[in-house]
Amino acid sequence: MTFTKLACLYFCFACWGGIATFGASSGKKLMPVVLQLDWIANVQFAGVYQAVEQGFYEEAGMKVEVRTIPAKGSSIDAVLNDPAPYILGVAESSSLQQKSDDREGIKVIATMFQDSPLGWMSMQSSEINTIADFKGKRVGVHIDGVKALGLVLSQVGLGLGDLEVVEVGWDPSVLIKGEVDLMQGYYIDEFVRLQLLSGGKGKIMMARDYGYLAYSQVIFTTEEMMEAQHELVKNFLQATKKGWQYALEHIEESADLVIGKYSPDLDRDYQVASMRRVAEMVSPGGQPPLHPMDPGKWAASQRNFLKVGIVTDPTDLEALLDFSANP
Repeated sequence: MTFTKLACLYFCFACWGGIATFGASSGKKLMPVVLQLDWIANVQFAGVYQAVEQGFYEEAGMKVEVRTIPAKGSSIDAVLNDPAPYILGVAESSSLQQKSDDREGIKVIATMFQDSPLGWMSMQSSEINTIADFKGKRVGVHIDGVKALGLVLSQVGLGLGDLEVVEVGWDPSVLIKGEVDLMQGYYIDEFVRLQLLSGGKGKIMMARDYGYLAYSQVIFTTEEMMEAQHELVKNFLQATKKGWQYALEHIEESADLVIGKYSPDLDRDYQVASMRRVAEMVSPGGQPPLHPMDPGKWAASQRNFLKVGIVTDPTDLEALLDFSANP
C-alpha cells in the first residue's frame, strides 16, 4: 500500500471518528462499525445479534450495524465497494478463495462455523448410507451444488455420470414424496425442515466427511481495516465471541430475539431446531466459539476445490489469511 493511500485512509477514519455516536448508558464514544452478512437474518447469525442485544459491542466501544444479504452482488463486493472505513463481512470460504483482480485486499480473520453445513439428505427407510450408494440414484441439487457433489463423488471413484442429477428448490417435500432419492441441503436449514415435515424420518450425509473441507460464515475485512484499526477488529471479534457464547447458552431466547426484532415471518419451531444445529457448527465438541482456523485445512480445501472447478483461479492463501486479531 502506498503512503498516499494509507494517509487518505487515516484521514477517512478521522472523519468517521468525528461522527461517532455515544453509548446510551455510559456516554462512551462509539465507533460506527458495519457487518455485512451474506444471507437473511436468522439464527445462523444469532451470536452477532446477541452481541448487539446484550451490549457486548457497545462495551467494546462500537455501534455495530448488521446488514443482511445485498440486493445485488456478493457480501465481498459489498464490503470492498462500501465507503465506510469500519467494515467487515461474512462469506463462504469457497468464495473467499477465488482470486479476482477486483477483490484484492481481503483479509480472512475468523470463522463462525468450523465446517460447512452442506450435505445430502435421504429418508431413513432408504438403503443409502454412504456416498458410494449414490450410484444410479436420482439426486436433487441446487444449481450451485453440482461441483460440490462432483467433489465428494470423486472421493469414492464415482462421477456425475454415475447418477441422475436434477435441479430442485429448497423444499424437501420432493424427497418425502419420493420424487428424488437424495437431496442437497444444509444441516442447519433444509434438513431441519425435512425432520419437521417427516417426523424425524430423514438422515443426512455431511460433505465434510467426503473431502469437502470448508469453513462457513467466515468473517473477513479489508487490508486497510486490519492495518489501521487492528485493535478495533480484535475488540469486534472478542465481542462477537461473547455474543455466540451467550447465544449457545440461551437457545430459545436467541431464536425469539431473531424472530422478534429481525425476521418476524420466521417459524419459531424451525428457528429453535435450527439453532440447536447451529450450535454444533459453532462449537463442535464444546470448543469455544470463533475457534482459530487451520491454515492447513484452507490449503487442502483449495486443492480439492481446484480439482472440480469450485475455485478456478486460486488466491494466495498466505496473503489472504490473517488470524492476528482472533480472540
